[in-house]
Amino acid sequence: MPGLSPLDEDDPTTLGPYVLLGRLGDGGMGSVYLGRLAADPSGTDWSGEQSLVAIKVIRADLARIDEFRARFEREARAAQRVARFCTAEVIDVNADGRRPYLVTEYVDGPTLSAAVRERGPLRPAAIERLAVAVANALTAIHAAGVVHRDLKPGNIILSSSGARVIDFGIARALDATTAFTQSVIGTPAFMAPEQALGEPVAEPADVHAWGAVVLFAATGRSPFGDGSIPVLLQRVATAAPDLTALPGSLRPMVTRAMAKDPAERPSARDLLLALVEAGPTEPRNVPAGGDARHSASTDRRPGPPRDELGATRAVDVDDSTPTATALTRLANGDARTPVPAPAPTVPTRGRRRGLTARGWIATAVALALAAATTVVVTYSLGKDGPEKKTTASILTVTPPQPLGGPLTGHTGFVWSVAFFPDSKKLATASTGGAIRIWDIGDPRKPRLLSGPLTNSTDSSVSMALSPDGKTLAATTATIEPNPDPDGYSYYRDRGVHFWNVTDPARPAFLGTPITSGDQQTISLAFSPDGTLLASGRGKGNTNGGSSLWNVMDPAEPKQLGPDLAIQTNILSVAFSPDGKTLATGGGGARLVYLWDITDRSQPRELGKPLTAVHLGSLPVVFSPDGSLLATGGLEGNVYLWDVTDRDRPFRVGRPLLHQVSDAPDRGAYSEVKSIAFTPDGSVLATVGPDGNLRLWDVTDARDPKPLGAPIRAGTGNVLAVAISPDGTILATAGDDATVRLWRLR
Repeated sequence: MPGLSPLDEDDPTTLGPYVLLGRLGDGGMGSVYLGRLAADPSGTDWSGEQSLVAIKVIRADLARIDEFRARFEREARAAQRVARFCTAEVIDVNADGRRPYLVTEYVDGPTLSAAVRERGPLRPAAIERLAVAVANALTAIHAAGVVHRDLKPGNIILSSSGARVIDFGIARALDATTAFTQSVIGTPAFMAPEQALGEPVAEPADVHAWGAVVLFAATGRSPFGDGSIPVLLQRVATAAPDLTALPGSLRPMVTRAMAKDPAERPSARDLLLALVEAGPTEPRNVPAGGDARHSASTDRRPGPPRDELGATRAVDVDDSTPTATALTRLANGDARTPVPAPAPTVPTRGRRRGLTARGWIATAVALALAAATTVVVTYSLGKDGPEKKTTASILTVTPPQPLGGPLTGHTGFVWSVAFFPDSKKLATASTGGAIRIWDIGDPRKPRLLSGPLTNSTDSSVSMALSPDGKTLAATTATIEPNPDPDGYSYYRDRGVHFWNVTDPARPAFLGTPITSGDQQTISLAFSPDGTLLASGRGKGNTNGGSSLWNVMDPAEPKQLGPDLAIQTNILSVAFSPDGKTLATGGGGARLVYLWDITDRSQPRELGKPLTAVHLGSLPVVFSPDGSLLATGGLEGNVYLWDVTDRDRPFRVGRPLLHQVSDAPDRGAYSEVKSIAFTPDGSVLATVGPDGNLRLWDVTDARDPKPLGAPIRAGTGNVLAVAISPDGTILATAGDDATVRLWRLR
């Protein structure tokens, strides 16, 4: 079957009552499989008709978000109420298990996008039937209280029984979950003006998309031409499309449907009635594959999302770059043709109060673009190239603005900061002997919730918070002077301590700490599922190591397998987003190792260590999609590595030079101390000994660019940076014993 890949070792073979037959695609929300009921080995129902189903399995990280699960189930149940008129029926949903999934009928046939690309525009009669079928589908979808949000040629299947609309009903769950990026679920060329500008989306947006789809079927082109994403969005909001190619009977209805003001558009039901009254003509000599015969039959073969939502990576929006052609394809919702490696950008988006007239829209767009709005078109780089569906995302990143005054109370260097999952609480750790938890619900007026935590009165240089925000782990040590007056002081390790912070105002100390003998634990990280803790350790110039710990019961942590890396001081550890790879960074050895930890009891070194002239490697951080690894080095450099193939990582682009030439000489503190990605992976924040915070556009890792001027983030060395899960707040901390909060958008 075209487009079907065999299952690999990581894929499930069954889900509930369904047997999986192969993989249809991967996307931002998860993977899509072809399947059938286990009790139906023939793949047909009692009438002999095909009974294959498409099963969308939700990503593990989304499945761990209670709010997403609730929204997913709510939206999927609503989609089940959609009458089976020209749509792919939603058959089943399971939001309770470890792998939530959605089951739809499998619709066999080309998408409208593929049919037009291969055979050219549809003929007038076929266009009219397509218009009726899609309006019919939208009428049924809206009657169930559902908004499609991403109607486009790639989500319309030209099946043997007529045109079918697929992939409706659950985009809202992802949209709500990714609100921290101000994501706009949809394809730029087929967005409504209010959607392109980030306004609330309702049924009129689908009606606008109906007009754009009909126009595409008649012309074979994007309704607003080709161009970069900002250009397309401006045209969507301000320009009138050329409708001359449409059959005369459709032109008035498409004109109304594509009105700039959503209040001026007809409902889907009114559209359908008008189309029926207009009397669509019968087809004559419709090209093969271009027949969009309308059928009100209840025989459905609902199908796989042929253009699944993509995972985070992006494409440059600069018309002058070599990726302009790829960008145009992605903007038009056509990501089937292979495109070059990713590359988007991230500027600011203007805000407005309403969308009432064309002039107001034009003003809003002008303000947005003047503020350097950048739209990121994301796609996933899988085994077979770019993913098929795009998500237009408008991320507002303004120059960081300070929020209130510094958080004070620490008496030593603040080495570590960590946000809770709700972005409303922050944990901080310092060498001054205290771990504190802060309420930053109003970041302009932060208040201390708890601290110093019990048993945290010694020095702490690293801290980690479990993904569910219920467990806090932190290193503790006492400082011991070196007999050599010219040598460094040593830390005597007192172990990694754990606290239950389910109630952050009343943290509870847990069990016996993890100890490292005469070495000091320097770095900590929880795995994405929260069941593992990685620790890195060292002492002076002696060999260090890294260990994996089972912390399903943090009161009784257990080491898994042997130590991973033996080198000088493991200064940083980081898990990949899928939890299958661990990165460890050393100090004096200037090496970064990647480890396959799929078998947690037998970790395996992947490829060769990453090396660079001045790597040094204090921080190591994976991008949210796992395709990049950022490493901090000596002399203020940050390196980006393509780790898509973990066995063959390679450095991309030029180093990000954090340390500027006029920075003060701070001796041992010449390295970049901390780095952090924004939740969408498009921006990297770096801090270091010059006391500055810098933001970098890394949407094209081959050509990273600074975003604005450096910002003074402390009175001395800045040692830590973190970005809240909702992407709105950035925290910095340093050797001035303070923590500072910054608004990102």
